[in-house]
Amino acid sequence: MVGCNASLHFNLTPPPSPNPTIVATSESGPETTITFKVQIPLDTPPDQQMVISLLDEVTGLALNVQRYEMQEIDDQHYKVELTLPVGAIIKNRY
Repeated sequence: MVGCNASLHFNLTPPPSPNPTIVATSESGPETTITFKVQIPLDTPPDQQMVISLLDEVTGLALNVQRYEMQEIDDQHYKVELTLPVGAIIKNRY
């Protein structure tokens, strides 16, 4: 057949286009400061760096990971303050 259109014979429809994800930035919305605090195990080596890793929002994997060093409060407690868009979805690992 010349000029065959399979969609007429098989009732095929194109896959829907994904909706764009709008990522809030300081230009597009308000931001807030979030404080993350952790208590580490007593047997943690004293020279161990404490970081929080924010994972990729879409995959939740270590793609595009952002790491932030935590500050020592005392021997067993650390914290970090991050400025994030209001309503942001946060996936993290310590």
